Amino acid sequence: AAATLLPKPPKPSKKAAAPTPVAVVVEAPPAEDLPKLPAELHQAALDGDAALVAELLALGSDPTAKHLDFKFKVPYDVSENKEVRNAFRRRMAEAPDEWDWKLAKVPSPLTDDQERDKADKDKARERERKKRREKEKKDLKSRQLVEATELAAALSASLTLTDADAIEALISKIRAKKAAVEFDLSPAQARVAALRAEQDAFTDPTARRRREAGARAAALEARLGMAAGGAAGAE
Repeated sequence: AAATLLPKPPKPSKKAAAPTPVAVVVEAPPAEDLPKLPAELHQAALDGDAALVAELLALGSDPTAKHLDFKFKVPYDVSENKEVRNAFRRRMAEAPDEWDWKLAKVPSPLTDDQERDKADKDKARERERKKRREKEKKDLKSRQLVEATELAAALSASLTLTDADAIEALISKIRAKKAAVEFDLSPAQARVAALRAEQDAFTDPTARRRREAGARAAALEARLGMAAGGAAGAE
């Protein structure tokens, strides 16, 4: 009988199965165990101590360092004090190659010549401001004198007025103004009082009856006088 050929079994793979990855958890050390970076320059900048900042920079403190306790800011950015920031700029002018000042966020150097120029400009501006203030003061005084002259003329004219309300309005206006001269308001006040008395006498019923009676008496006397004169002429 003929022999039957069977298929060869597959060869076992020599590749080993890939190992299952194992997660490794590494715990961070406590914050108190971490090494502390120097913070003297940051603290001096925050405190606004320009002299200490200058001293620390001269001693080699790093202005490019970012500190965890200061929100990872460089010392220059920690302070908003002008003198403190100028201390950084002065050090940049003295030692331009000492640090990467761009990394330190220091914008530009500040030399002695620049400071002198700035001081001179500040003095010139102050002189101009002083001259301007003096001119404004002088102009104000001139305006006050003109106004005082006009008020004095109006006050004098008010003594002939018959309107008490108008005189009182002028008195109130003078009192409200910071006039360059003092005004004697007593004559105008006396005029107002007299006009008010006249008004009161005119409007008072008793006074009105008295005036009317006086007017009637005067008219009667005038008529009697005329009649007497006519009779004498007839004789």
